[in-house]
Amino acid sequence: MTLFIVTSIIFMRVVCQQIILFASSFSDKKLVNLENWTLYPKNLLQTGFGSLSVDDDDYAGLYSMNGVQQNSYLAGMYKIYESIPAHSTLIIKAKTLMQNFGFGGTGTCRVRADGLLIIQIANQLDLINNYKINSFSVPYQSSSSAVLIEFHFEAIGDYQSLTFGFREFELYYKTCPPGCTFCQTSELQSNDCNFWSLDQRQLFDQSSLNEGWTISFKDKKQYRMDYCQDDKALNLIGFALPTESIERTLYLQPHYKMLILYKLLLLGADSIVFSYFYFELNDVIVSDIKFATYLKTSQICKHKNPSSMGDYVQQVKYEDFNQNTILKLRIFTQGRTYFQKLKWSIRNLEIFIKKCHPDCTESCFGPRANQCSRQKYPKFQNFINYFTEPLFTDTQEWQMITPIQPKSPNYCSGISIFGGYLQLGGDHYIQRIITLEDHQTIQISFKLYQIDNFNNDILYVVVDDQIVYQTVLEPIIDTSKATILCGIYEDYDLIVKISTPIIQHTQKKSIIQIYTNQPTTSQGYWGIRDFIIKQDSIIYIQELKQVRFLINDWINFAWIITQKVQTIEICKNKNYIISNNILGQPSKFRKIIKNLPLHSKIRIQFIIILTYTTINEDIIQINYSLDQNENQITKNLQLINDQYCETATLSKAYNFDDFINHSNTNLFLILSIDSISINWGIRDFQLSYSDS
Repeated sequence: MTLFIVTSIIFMRVVCQQIILFASSFSDKKLVNLENWTLYPKNLLQTGFGSLSVDDDDYAGLYSMNGVQQNSYLAGMYKIYESIPAHSTLIIKAKTLMQNFGFGGTGTCRVRADGLLIIQIANQLDLINNYKINSFSVPYQSSSSAVLIEFHFEAIGDYQSLTFGFREFELYYKTCPPGCTFCQTSELQSNDCNFWSLDQRQLFDQSSLNEGWTISFKDKKQYRMDYCQDDKALNLIGFALPTESIERTLYLQPHYKMLILYKLLLLGADSIVFSYFYFELNDVIVSDIKFATYLKTSQICKHKNPSSMGDYVQQVKYEDFNQNTILKLRIFTQGRTYFQKLKWSIRNLEIFIKKCHPDCTESCFGPRANQCSRQKYPKFQNFINYFTEPLFTDTQEWQMITPIQPKSPNYCSGISIFGGYLQLGGDHYIQRIITLEDHQTIQISFKLYQIDNFNNDILYVVVDDQIVYQTVLEPIIDTSKATILCGIYEDYDLIVKISTPIIQHTQKKSIIQIYTNQPTTSQGYWGIRDFIIKQDSIIYIQELKQVRFLINDWINFAWIITQKVQTIEICKNKNYIISNNILGQPSKFRKIIKNLPLHSKIRIQFIIILTYTTINEDIIQINYSLDQNENQITKNLQLINDQYCETATLSKAYNFDDFINHSNTNLFLILSIDSISINWGIRDFQLSYSDS
């Protein structure tokens, strides 16, 4: 006896839509592999497929998918299909085989698409009727460009002797009406769906980037990524805990309606009646999502809970009228005590919008030109990009500050100087980041210790990447004019008093750099003492004055020595600027971006790349400092055993995408990481702004 239950019913009218084959699996008579399907449970002693006899067709899963439950999980196979063209319906076809090689029993195959049961096949087998072949073709209403197909097998009776397999799997899609990039089953004519356009598509394919998504707990945000299985075929934002939420802020083009699709994966939930999730937009809960966690399923991801009935998937859809261009998405659970063993994640998010008419300059409430609105929402315009070329060589005045801290201060003629013999020549800057009060002018002065041989080299004083003072360091020809200080050639030493002119300046956060243009072969060295900075002609900072710098003072000096040369390395055939934290000092990455147009918000996007030899700490912090605000933003990054850069060295990368209130004409940006056990760098930096 064979029982078919089809749970997906669809009503269609005749329209100009085609049915097209998208993918197929297991069509050869003899199989050689599982064609990127994932099998549970894995058995390294079996191929994952088999046949009734040597001459018969192979079936995927046969002799591997049997009635023996692993804890409470059913045997199963799954595969995710992505990049399916625009469609309203999927059609799934396959041939199944159930075999009994014992006393017999009832075998049940359940096929699920995005967690929804689309067909159930039950066969009663015994010693005489010991196998059964069935074929099916079933529609599944879907508009997502990705679908997760699962085959589950359960047996009752002599379950150890029952096995299941399938072959000739085919996935078809029914195209949308002409001119539509998205459609639903109710949209059967071009006029019904041609206003939809794709605005966002994220967390697809095998991208190992988080695309700006964070996992949050009590306002502590973490950038996490993990793999569903050890084969690394399916990437996830990370396994979120019941007490954590998954969040992302997105910018949408001006629109009047939106539709959001994503897959929610619930992994290892305890067997209860229902589990609930909530979907929140801009701090308002707009829908709840219910899982029936008492249903038996199979395992999808590596996280396992012995008291669970399996893993669950649900295709979430939310559609509503909306005009706000800034969209904060948040997904979270109730976080109750019986949830503690589950983990969860999301994938395959798409946002479709119905755009405003091109004549609408602000917003709209419909597609026509007479439906424009004067309500203003943020509209971001790109201002500047850096490091977007695959193999860039110009660092464009970005500086990776990798401090070099000598073991002890240098002494020159009995007193301490910053820099000096064998510490500071032509290869390095000295620099200091300062935070000033409100002011109109600044002036800088210090004593320069010119040690050993110089040859008309130039000393530069630079404020915010602009040279404000320069002077020639002339060689000492008349040794009677020299001062015996330190170094090898004492007769050639000199103390020079440096004082810049009064500089027009209003930025509260600034960087001061002092360096020379000495060649690398130069035998001259230099250092400074008695540094003074005045704002509006009043002394604001006075430092490096002690006769002898104490070791603690030396370690905590705001002044640092750093290399001039920026290091560029390659990852995934693309260049990026990288730090060198193995010197024992945390690096900083900084840039001053000037002359922004009038604005109230900025958007900062970039990719950060981390390389490390071992994982000494699971979580590291990255800090933003913008203008005068120290550590305005702190993010937490998870290190995992991964080779993102496709080399032997461990590496990971994350997307940053932040919307920040900001109105200054210039942006003084500093990025820093709190770890000295990793190297890090960035690429694909984008800055955009909004005046509303």
